[in-house]
Amino acid sequence: MKQLISICLLLSLSTGAIAQQTNSKENTKKQYRSKPPVCYIGFSMGINNPSGVLGFDVNIPLTSNVTLDGGAGTSTWGNKLYVGGKYYLRSPQRGFAFGGGLTFNSGADNFKTRLETIYNDRQEVTLNLKSQANIFLGAYHYWTVGKYNNRFYLELGRSIPLTGVHFEQINVNGNPITENSHKAVNILAPGGFMFGFGFSFALYNKRSGM
Repeated sequence: MKQLISICLLLSLSTGAIAQQTNSKENTKKQYRSKPPVCYIGFSMGINNPSGVLGFDVNIPLTSNVTLDGGAGTSTWGNKLYVGGKYYLRSPQRGFAFGGGLTFNSGADNFKTRLETIYNDRQEVTLNLKSQANIFLGAYHYWTVGKYNNRFYLELGRSIPLTGVHFEQINVNGNPITENSHKAVNILAPGGFMFGFGFSFALYNKRSGM
């Protein structure tokens, strides 16, 4: 009989401990959902995407509706950096948002590719892709993913060049490229229609009780 009572007591204590642990986890999840993150870190990709064809992004909330943004990545025009900001119509940092900023592409020296020349044949030519600064304006929509305010988003907008000549051909040797080749290279230059998508992870300051 004593053994049966002891077993019942142990089961009761174990059940209580498990329930308390479960409640603690649920309370922690609720705290994460109810309090805004201190930072978002993620990745994105796209066409004229601020952080490049593929890059990483950092969003720092200044208020529940405003973030300061930055990032870096690789692009069709060398490496790419950006700084900008967004205003969100829903807090914390959700739903539709509007933003803008400045991008910088490093360009590339001695870039070799095959292009059509004025003699109607394709030859390997060497180009200097000049560094490029652009401003961008975009509209975004953010969706919550999971229980900890992680986000998936889509973006549409436009990137506007601040500089003129995008590249120059070097070592021409009497074989300058055609106008169509110029246009083809300019298509790769930063600027124009902007489309992208990405995912960001919410980071919290645990010491503040979140």
